[in-house]
Amino acid sequence: APLRPVVVGLYGGGGAPFNQAAILAACGFALRFLSDAEIRAGALDEIDVLVLPGGGFRAGRAGR
Repeated sequence: APLRPVVVGLYGGGGAPFNQAAILAACGFALRFLSDAEIRAGALDEIDVLVLPGGGFRAGRAGR
């Protein structure tokens, strides 16, 4: 049986997921942007992988 496409959820409620979206789309993954409300409502049941973009520990400390 053929495999179904992997669906990647991109959290869009904080960081900017656009760079990750471009890379994942170029690799052929099906994408779905998710808000925190959608995640709380059960959207994780409809995806295979969740990507939470962010700047890491020091991102909020730039310029301090």
